[in-house]
Parts: sequence; C-alpha cells; structure tokens
Amino acid sequence: MVWADMEMKLAKGNGEVSGVRGLLERKLGVSKGGDEGKTKVKPKVAKVLFKKWLEWEQRNGDKVGVKKVQSLAGEWAEEAKKEKVDKDRMRMITGEDE
Repeated sequence: MVWADMEMKLAKGNGEVSGVRGLLERKLGVSKGGDEGKTKVKPKVAKVLFKKWLEWEQRNGDKVGVKKVQSLAGEWAEEAKKEKVDKDRMRMITGEDE
C-alpha cells in the first residue's frame, strides 16, 4: 500500500485529486466501468485502503468525495458479504471443504 501513500503525497503537492480517486477505485474494484479489470482485494486490505482514502478526502478533497468514499465502502462491504455467503452455500451444496 506504499503506492497509495506515494500517489496521495504527490497529489497533495500538485492538487490533482482525480488521479488518487481513480487509482483507488480501480484497485478496490469500485469503478463504474463494469467488471472488466476488477480486482478483488481481501477485506483487511480494503478496510485499510478505504480508511486511507477517507482520511485523504477529508484533508484534501471535498464533502462530495467524502460521501462517495463512505458510500463505496458500504457497497463494497455488502458485496463482499454476499460473495462470502454465496461461496459458503456452494461449498455446502458440493460438500467441499476449504
């Protein structure tokens, strides 16, 4: 996650917020460009990234950016819960243990 810190530091110096937002959206798989290029990060990593992003938005962004991060974090968490339930159900059906 050093890359996120570096990008945030660079953006702070030049006032370029869209680069940070785009980078974190792509890494977390929350960009609205469909499933193409979506990455799956583990919940612990996502939590850290969302927290860093929210703190960065509060210092360098605007209220709209803060609300967007909060909304995306909630959506990400709901989707992660749904995927975990689906995987657990499939394991029960197939009898596989992981």
